[in-house]
Amino acid sequence: MMTLQERLQEYLRPDPSLLAPVPSDEFIPEVKLTRGSRKIDLHSKANVRGFFDVNGFMTFYESGGERKIGLHFLAMKEFVDIVEQPAVVYYVDDQGITRHHTFDWLLIKADGTKVLVAVKPAALVEKSGVDRIVELVASQISTATADFVLLATDKDLTPVDHFNNELIYRAQKSKSPKDDKAVTQIAKKLRGETTIADLVEAVGVGGNGFFAVVRAIANGRLVPTTYRDIDYDAVVTRGRKKR
Repeated sequence: MMTLQERLQEYLRPDPSLLAPVPSDEFIPEVKLTRGSRKIDLHSKANVRGFFDVNGFMTFYESGGERKIGLHFLAMKEFVDIVEQPAVVYYVDDQGITRHHTFDWLLIKADGTKVLVAVKPAALVEKSGVDRIVELVASQISTATADFVLLATDKDLTPVDHFNNELIYRAQKSKSPKDDKAVTQIAKKLRGETTIADLVEAVGVGGNGFFAVVRAIANGRLVPTTYRDIDYDAVVTRGRKKR
């Protein structure tokens, strides 16, 4: 039978499944308000609504689909900024009537290339006519507004995409320059392939090391050898590019 002191020590023992604390700035900058062209009502029983942080801005979404698509583009190295609900775009429909449409996302590349994205469940594309709207806008829009226009649906992403995009977003919100530097140094010396588990063990900081490896994958320093969930069993190799 355990003594009171032993039970107390057991109770106070750190949980190994929890991440260790990481250093943080003394001053945490305030998240700036949305850059969207219209206000989004977060109180909805019908849709999943909320926001995530993009370059210090509150970036809202009106559905689970918009969140998934937004996080997918946010995880892609070529896009440096994402803005929700950009300014209204005007176009002429098939009857010669001037219409307007607000796209869900505006994506911006480092070279200034801009992409407007409409998000819609695949089952509602035909009924909504959004595919035709995208076609018309693409044929009429000025390059000053956007260089490309596309339609994204839930069919464009897989469960692997959803898992990895959410993981990358979480990892990038949990910054640790010290751990990132350690992973970078290991990645530079990496020859061939290794598992994420081995990399985390080499870094030596547990779950924080895992997040550092995920960030290295996100910025291109490490590259998974197969298309799969990013987990401890995933195999990676040294990347050629970095964000």
